[in-house]
Amino acid sequence: MSGHASMERSADIMQAVRENLETEYGLMICDPPYENTDVSVMKAALFNKGMKENGSIFCHIQGWAIIAETLLGHGNRAFRLFRSFMPAASNSRAEVRQIEPYVYCQFTNSPQSPRRGASRLPWLSGSAAWSYLTAAQYILGVRPEIEACASIPASPRTGKRSRSSAGSGARPCTSRCSIRRALKRECAKSC
Repeated sequence: MSGHASMERSADIMQAVRENLETEYGLMICDPPYENTDVSVMKAALFNKGMKENGSIFCHIQGWAIIAETLLGHGNRAFRLFRSFMPAASNSRAEVRQIEPYVYCQFTNSPQSPRRGASRLPWLSGSAAWSYLTAAQYILGVRPEIEACASIPASPRTGKRSRSSAGSGARPCTSRCSIRRALKRECAKSC
């Protein structure tokens, strides 16, 4: 995301993230969890394995990995990750998630926890804000700029149509876009 790593190195890093941290509930913050680490070095070891900062699916950070995937042009991967930690993704397993089906939580217990899939601390998280930013600006690609609104979608390869609007006051602009492939589109603009 910072642009510091080359595209090749970035792709390798995200591949390692997928291979080592991806679960059906999203990406774990670390694996394996800390067990015998001095708490003066790492406070995460205070939590049980698979909870909070000690190896859980920490929802606040999910968006950053999704943004990284979109910047690599991996729209389908980004959307799959996005769907995995959305509250609605757990509607069919509410007895496991154990919180309201429409709210983001701070974390979900990872496979290392005996409470695998149970989410905790709903309503107390920056996850909703990061999820909105991730979906709007990176998956859909509608990003605010100084003079206008850029549209650079990295959405899944579906062929479905999307519509975005930008502008101010009495002169709004509307763009109708048909997304054919990630980052390729045909647009008609009217202002």
